[in-house]
Amino acid sequence: MARNQYLGIFVMVYYAVLLYALLGLAVFVLTHLNAFWSSFTIIGHTWTAFYIVQFGRLAFLLTGVTGCTVCIVFLCAFAVPFLGTTSTAGLRVVVFFIFFYIIL
Repeated sequence: MARNQYLGIFVMVYYAVLLYALLGLAVFVLTHLNAFWSSFTIIGHTWTAFYIVQFGRLAFLLTGVTGCTVCIVFLCAFAVPFLGTTSTAGLRVVVFFIFFYIIL
């Protein structure tokens, strides 16, 4: 569980607004995207609470750690070349991995 918390979730939450701003989104949209991202986690937590006994805690932890690590790797791989550029396609891929992180 400790490893899950060290995967960079806090960095993603803090810098997500910067990424959205680099996409050229308005301040109104920035705050709503971040609110949606945070609210969407409630669905995952609720689903996990109902099915953790059925599948086992270890299965959820291993799937989560593996999936989140892959998301962070791809997020960094796409963020480094595209941050500070005007490539909206590259920045949209970065935003995709921010949202895909919650699913896993």
